[in-house]
Amino acid sequence: MIMRFLCAILVFTFFLGTNIYGQNVAFGINGAVKNNAGQHVSNVPIELHDEDGKLVRIALSDSVGNFRLDSLHIGKYALVVNMTRFKFFKLNNPDLVNSTLRIPDIILEDSISALAAVSVSTKKKLFEMRADMMVMNVENSILETGNSVFEVIRKAPMVSLDKDQNIQLKGQSPQIYIDGKPSYLNGSQLTEYLKSLPSESVSSIEFITNPSSKYDAAGSAGIINIKLKKNKLYGLNGIASGRVGYGKYPKVGGGLSLNYRNGWVNAYLNWNTSYSESFNELTYNSKIINNNIVNYQDRLNYWHPKSTYNNFKGGADFNIGKSNMLGVMVSGDIDNTRQVTTNNSVLSNAAHQPNEYIATTLTGKSLVNHVTYNINFKRELDSLGSSVILDGDYTTYNQKDNDYNENIFLDANNYAYRNPYTFRNNRPADIRIKSGKVDYTKYWTATFKLESGIKYSSVNTDNNLLADSLKNNQWDMDYGRSNHFVYKEDIGALYA
Repeated sequence: MIMRFLCAILVFTFFLGTNIYGQNVAFGINGAVKNNAGQHVSNVPIELHDEDGKLVRIALSDSVGNFRLDSLHIGKYALVVNMTRFKFFKLNNPDLVNSTLRIPDIILEDSISALAAVSVSTKKKLFEMRADMMVMNVENSILETGNSVFEVIRKAPMVSLDKDQNIQLKGQSPQIYIDGKPSYLNGSQLTEYLKSLPSESVSSIEFITNPSSKYDAAGSAGIINIKLKKNKLYGLNGIASGRVGYGKYPKVGGGLSLNYRNGWVNAYLNWNTSYSESFNELTYNSKIINNNIVNYQDRLNYWHPKSTYNNFKGGADFNIGKSNMLGVMVSGDIDNTRQVTTNNSVLSNAAHQPNEYIATTLTGKSLVNHVTYNINFKRELDSLGSSVILDGDYTTYNQKDNDYNENIFLDANNYAYRNPYTFRNNRPADIRIKSGKVDYTKYWTATFKLESGIKYSSVNTDNNLLADSLKNNQWDMDYGRSNHFVYKEDIGALYA
């Protein structure tokens, strides 16, 4: 059988200069993908590269062929479509309307070019669409080298970041799983963990927008499951890595992976570390009308965190016969973050003449560590993949978090019209999680299976918010803002 392949990468380059906007505003790109018969084509990867060739964002055309790339800034970009057996034509003269760039339809034509020689490769596609998830195959892809897992995820379709750099899936906060297990991290701790994890350590990432009953019923935004690579080489081997980057601030990182495997045991140890500085600058401009009186409030907020992050995982898997495996593992992370946030507010009258200034400075530091201990057993029941899996976990989470806040009030002549308001918050937290579960999977055929299981979990949470204010050069406890929250939860669950 003669196979015809034409892998065409045609680049559409466009430039949006400062003659369009006088500032660096965010915009989006809309488009559609059709074949030469005018029919919409779904699941086509659309890559956006900057003028240095770096991949900025990826989109997939939806069920009716449409795609969108969001949160872009003025600059020079290239759209790249790499589609087997298709080619598309160069696009010209895009129009910018309401900060959205609508480009002409991308027309994919069946190639009729015969090739003298054909090379067949089993390389996986970057994206796979399955009935219950989208899979991004990071291994051996353009994303595998030189990125952190955070940078890889933020480039994926359906993913965006909020103002605090938290990952959003379809505009909501998803659960993050590592090898099918909840990470128990959120906020800045989750962000720093993903930034410390190199993309070279990841096999694939699953975006599960409609989780089945197999997963815990927590949240509605779905699950992002990060599947780490497994070393299959025999003997003792290892990999050491390092990375350096610089934007406005520096970021460095490194890692070490050791593995020993023989016929009956596989032992492993992974460690990654990173240091990064980032910033977030936000401008708020408000017009307030009260009883026909107009006032303005303009705020400039600047956030500058510095984080050192370490994560580790070690354990061993023991083959007990041909069908049984026993595993033990310990994993954890340590996050040390210091941050400074400044907020300058200007209150003005209807003529936009300032009559009050408020300057706020927050200085904070946070030390968080969590450790998970796991023991697991798997028995394979047949060659189709039927199995019984037993899992037991014990997780500890400790947080020491505090901040110091100072507010200064000035009139239109920059004189203090009231005393500064200074307060601080101390937020220690201690969480203990115990869980055990049994999962049973039965394949009736290669394409039909039954999943069922039972799970029990116990959570003990102790959060203590201690707030006080500076009055007459002495700290005075603020009982209205302080709160000691102790919570215990026990859950038993069945699914099928």
